[in-house]
Order: sequence, then structure tokens, then C-alpha cells
Amino acid sequence: MNWLRNFMRERYGPDQLSIGLIVAGVVIGFIMGHLPILNWFAWIIQSVFIALAIFRMLSRDIISRQSENAWAMRTWYRIRDGFREGRDKRAQSKTFKFFKCPACRNVLRVPRGKGSIRITCPKCGEKFTKNC
Repeated sequence: MNWLRNFMRERYGPDQLSIGLIVAGVVIGFIMGHLPILNWFAWIIQSVFIALAIFRMLSRDIISRQSENAWAMRTWYRIRDGFREGRDKRAQSKTFKFFKCPACRNVLRVPRGKGSIRITCPKCGEKFTKNC
């Protein structure tokens, strides 16, 4: 076991992006592998994903791998938060109406059924009128 520890010394190792690439490769291979026409294509895609993950884990360029992982995590969180924001807006859409401030593009929540209302953005102080 000591030889593995020595081999992995000063190497990047697994992170969220590498694990995600392995999982994506296995899932793509499993889903596309059952289609007879795409069987060879699935094998190629799966091999590329897993080879890229192994390359990232064995790399000695730690700074580049960390920046790649940080970019992937920012992208993942942006996508995830977009879905959560949409879910939250749908849940509140019966009682609230959402507007964007024309100056700073901040999303503002206003109660429905108030008629014409003057809205003041808490972020930039811009005042505008909308119908609720």
C-alpha cells in the first residue's frame, strides 16, 4: 500500500469534477449502450469521459485542476440555483408577482391584487410603477 501512497504524492487526486465525469461516462455508456446503432459511439464517449477523469486525478498540475474544478462547481451551482429559483417562483406565483428593476435588474416580489403600485427598489432606490 505504501507504493500507492508514494505514487499519488504530489498528484491532484479525485475531486467533484472527476467523480462527475466518471458517473457521466458510466451513465452515458449504460443508456446509449442499449441502443444497437449507438453501441460503439457510447463506448467511445464513455472511454473519453473516464480517461479524462483519470488524467485529472493523476495530474501534477494542481493549480490548473483546481481552477477547472472551481469553474465546474460554479457552473453546476448556477444551473442548480436556477432550477430552485424557478421552483420557488412557481410556488409563490399565486400570491406574489415578480418584477425586475429597470435600473439594476434586481428581482422584486410584490403582492398580487394591489392594482397600480409604485415600487421602490431596495437595492438601488429606483422608483417605478407597475400593475399587480
